[in-house]
Amino acid sequence: MNVKPGNLRLADQGVLLGIAALKGDVGALRVLLDGGADPNALFMTDMDDATRPGQKLQQTALVQALDCDQDEAAALLLERGADPNLADSTGATPLMRAAVAGSLAAARLL
Repeated sequence: MNVKPGNLRLADQGVLLGIAALKGDVGALRVLLDGGADPNALFMTDMDDATRPGQKLQQTALVQALDCDQDEAAALLLERGADPNLADSTGATPLMRAAVAGSLAAARLL
């Protein structure tokens, strides 16, 4: 079976992009994005969402890449249309998260 990323549910696209971003796998990100995956797809993490008790945090692959210091992956996502102003489920944008983490490199990318 040949499954194109663009034909997957948005949540599944987000999960695949998030895993590739976490690992800094730029090749996998390219394949997914070339296949039509949405660079702004949200995915549910295994972390609790502090603003929604009992719910898990939802974020984008861009945030995942920035949080894991995967600058090349983050740059590719931005180049391919990832929205640097798209907030996670807590309302935090990638720049806000970079500032809290003290990541000057991430802030410069954004």
